[in-house]
Amino acid sequence: MRFLKAGRTLAYFPLALFIALILCTGAYADTGAEGVVIKEPPEKDYHGKTVILHSNDVNGAVEGYPRMAWLKNEFERLGAEVILVDAGNASAGPIHASGKGAAAMELMNLTGYHIAAVGRNEFVYGYDAMKRNLRRAAFPFLCANAAIYGGTEEDMADMTESDTLCSRNYSYTTKSGVTIGFFGLLTPKALLSAKADSGLSLVVSRRGDVYRRVQEQIDALRENGDVIPGADIVICLSNLESVGDGSDVGYGSLDIIAKVKGLDLTLGGGNNDAAITSGPNGEALQACGEKFAYIGVVVIDDAARKIEDRWLVASEDLREDPTVLRAADQLQSRFQAEYGTIFARSEADLNGEADPGVRTEETNLGDLIADAIIWSAKQSVEEWDTDENHIVGITNGAGIRASIHKGNITRNMIATAFPFSNTVSVVYLTGAELLETLEASTGRLPEYANSYPQSSGIAFTLDTRIPYDAGELYPESRYARPASIRRLKIDSIRGLPFDPDEVYAVVTNNYCAAGGDSYYLMKIAENRIETDISIEQALVDYISQGLGGVITDAMYGQARGDHVILS
Repeated sequence: MRFLKAGRTLAYFPLALFIALILCTGAYADTGAEGVVIKEPPEKDYHGKTVILHSNDVNGAVEGYPRMAWLKNEFERLGAEVILVDAGNASAGPIHASGKGAAAMELMNLTGYHIAAVGRNEFVYGYDAMKRNLRRAAFPFLCANAAIYGGTEEDMADMTESDTLCSRNYSYTTKSGVTIGFFGLLTPKALLSAKADSGLSLVVSRRGDVYRRVQEQIDALRENGDVIPGADIVICLSNLESVGDGSDVGYGSLDIIAKVKGLDLTLGGGNNDAAITSGPNGEALQACGEKFAYIGVVVIDDAARKIEDRWLVASEDLREDPTVLRAADQLQSRFQAEYGTIFARSEADLNGEADPGVRTEETNLGDLIADAIIWSAKQSVEEWDTDENHIVGITNGAGIRASIHKGNITRNMIATAFPFSNTVSVVYLTGAELLETLEASTGRLPEYANSYPQSSGIAFTLDTRIPYDAGELYPESRYARPASIRRLKIDSIRGLPFDPDEVYAVVTNNYCAAGGDSYYLMKIAENRIETDISIEQALVDYISQGLGGVITDAMYGQARGDHVILS
């Protein structure tokens, strides 16, 4: 795979200067790291060209929209017709939390987007907010491999495609008569986000069936009808990762490309933190990295009706459109006023890194959040079906996305570390079910695991020298159920002996409670409570009220030592 991490290490000429050099030399830059093609616009005259500018995984980086708008204006000044598209995950990020993604749609409208794909992070605020946001957009959202409905699965029996929130495909005909067909693909991981929301029903195509559905979209776009001509070019806007996970619902962009015919280009569909301009075998796949690290450029020759070139532009090197900049600055000012105020301080650095960190071992930030959700649940749940010594906390390591450093703490730091708008849930598991859940969630170690259980009240020993005894995959999961429990031993619960026949109240987040990652047994637990308290709010309240505004070195200077990992 040709890729470049979102953090750029190369230096580039500013765009305006480079255009000036082009006029003098007729040359253009073609550089990159590890094979990624990075260019500046190579010609003065773009008459007779259609340019597609694309983004993906913006996730709250609103400073990129003024740059996208400026680049659009620049290509139009040089004679091109410009189409703006996004491959999903536009509406999440701390800056959008208070408005539940609405500001992202306003900025995309102002920037001039024409088409977007639905991404997994469009679901983070729940069905009602998602429906409002998609209808607020002045452009169509596409999703070819999933049906997104409001209501229950029983309601879907009487629904048709017209009842869904998104179109499967869309044809765009340029002023020069070139027809470009687009369709969107949603990651199957969205199932795990969506099922936490009782107002939403989501049916995502499984491996095998998705290839047939995608081929149907391509064929339909190529044929079209009398009113809209058949597509000259077909492009997929992909919210998938590059490669699937091997489960019956898991597939990636490269899997799709290998199985269908007539697809000219896939935009997005890499791993969201990487920038790529081709697949490992030269597949037509281009992605921009996350948070506007790059903007993708695709140039179509109108006369030939074919893609003639494509590359990435470093976003930070671009100028800014003043109108869109003003709107982005206003949003950031409101966010800073709400989230930039200091409310606490930490005497210790809190480790939220992935590896080594929250996806490989117990960390002090993992201890803090597990303690916080228990504290928060106790403030809101009036009746428990067990006693104090049977209440524990578990949250998946992948739900923690940043460290919190020693010193003053703002709400923005909390929102950055916990960006997914998850809420606090309680599920009741038997001791045997808790043990299986922990065995499954640590099954990928010593490699890092998104499911790693940051916990409170649970002491365990894990021996990674013993191979994980993988059974069948959990339903609609990429994690395998343990065929036997042989790596992990629960040493104690709240300092007392563990009993597989006892019932334990497990405080967690609604993603795990809905069966996310390896937590399928939480999904099927019959006894459960949803608090609707956000993880962010739980942590803010615990630090400010439960800890008196100070995360002390004595309590959280290092991980508690509840997890012993043998390797």
